[in-house]
Amino acid sequence: MAHEYNLQGVYGVRDVERYRFGVFKIGNATKNVTALSSAALDVTNRYAIIDVDVRDGDVAQLSGDTIAVRRKVAEDKGRSVGTIFTATFPSGSRDLRVVALFEENALTGDYIIGLDAFVDNLAETPTSSCC
Repeated sequence: MAHEYNLQGVYGVRDVERYRFGVFKIGNATKNVTALSSAALDVTNRYAIIDVDVRDGDVAQLSGDTIAVRRKVAEDKGRSVGTIFTATFPSGSRDLRVVALFEENALTGDYIIGLDAFVDNLAETPTSSCC
């Protein structure tokens, strides 16, 4: 049984959100990637779990072949909202469109994808996990 189902009945726990992580490649560099639902990140949603301090774009668009990138990393790589770049997952290469730039990466790392993208590209691999 997944951990989120164990926590839903705990007194004082308002919401539980899936949080998954794995690795992918950008060029020859292996990078960590976190997967969350867009609702978990969207501070306009009263059920948001994590505020990553979005500076540009819209995390509500985080679905399919989209990605949110930490602003400093995006700037260093010459990327902005709307930029498309290729990432290689265990399932193969995908063109990802940047939909948001964020500041706070303590809980997410530098790259965030939607849960659907995680399932399509990383689920059931030895380098992925969930909690």
